[in-house]
Formats: sequence, C-alpha cells, structure tokens
Amino acid sequence: MTAAKITFRLLPFRTLARDAAGPGYRFEGLFQSAVEITRYCAACATPQLDTVAPAREVAIAIARGACPTGYGVEIIAVVEEASDSARQLHVYYSESNPTRIATSVAAYPHHVIALASSAGAARFRHVSDRMRRVLEEQRWLNEPLGSPES
Repeated sequence: MTAAKITFRLLPFRTLARDAAGPGYRFEGLFQSAVEITRYCAACATPQLDTVAPAREVAIAIARGACPTGYGVEIIAVVEEASDSARQLHVYYSESNPTRIATSVAAYPHHVIALASSAGAARFRHVSDRMRRVLEEQRWLNEPLGSPES
C-alpha cells in the first residue's frame, strides 16, 4: 500500500479590495461565480470590485463586520494542498486592532483577492503576528523578479 503524495504550493494573488467598506457582517468565503461576487458587493458600502475573470479566476473574501475605526483584516497567504484525490486552499489571514483609542465611527474592514482558478474548498486560518511575518517573507521570496530597467 503506497501513501498518497500530498503537495503544498504558495499561490500568487492580487488584491481586488482592502478597505473599511465591506459588508456589515463577518464573512469568510470563496466565490466561484460572478453572481456570488455581485451578491457580496451589494452588501458592501462601496459595491464595486476590480474585474474578476470567472472562467480563469476565483475570488476569496474575508470581512470582520462592523467595528470601530482602526480595526482591519488582511489575507497574508494562500496555500494549495493537493493530493491524488482532492485539492484544498488554506487562506491565512491576520486581524489588526487599533494601537490608539478608536473612534466610534463604524468601519467594515474586508479584504478581497483574486487568484488563478483552483478547484476545492477553502479553509480560513487566523495567524499570529510571528507567523504573519514568516508567511509574508515566503510570499516575497516566491514573487518573480522584475525585469531590470534600462
């Protein structure tokens, strides 16, 4: 009996929105159709995102819901776990809290990203500040170098 081979791959992504204009409720999700993205956008204070190509891309969003100003959320890394029989995305994110007294103005922090289409479910994992730095460093190391300027 042979063990199934499992591989992990850090996936590149692009940010579609990261601001304080998300929906008024907590949310973690993967959108695989334009209809799902449109529904999410309708619940946001500024219901517009950069374009997503549903045939080639999926969108992932995380939102904290209503918070005082100064709170935030950020997707740090997306790792694809693949085996012979299944594929799963692990979405690593961090939440930030204000370092000073927050005003009582409501904010709705969210982060929405797009990445190349990948079949499978998404699992969201909150990371500590230390792990955040490690993942950011790995993401930076995996980015392709730009072409030298002439």
